[in-house]
Amino acid sequence: SWRQSSPAKRWSWSNGVLGFMPQALPGISEEEAATIVHSELGLGLSQQKIQKLISKSRITDLRHGGQHSYVSARRLFWVIRELQAVANGKSTHAPHQ
Repeated sequence: SWRQSSPAKRWSWSNGVLGFMPQALPGISEEEAATIVHSELGLGLSQQKIQKLISKSRITDLRHGGQHSYVSARRLFWVIRELQAVANGKSTHAPHQ
């Protein structure tokens, strides 16, 4: 079994598997992000507002020294949800004391 193999074989096997992992997280494109924003919030937003929402959704991939960033769909939906909550008079953040 794998657990009974030598540490060198386990290391070699795990590095082989990890070698198939992507070197950088792709995220979604800015065009895809803009489409999501339009779909969720409507077409009435300015390009500047859309870019601001997208920039708030950008994440730096720290696995490679922070040299790559990408637009996170998860973060984009959280940013959109927060904007919708604020527009409805509610916030998803805890109140400041």
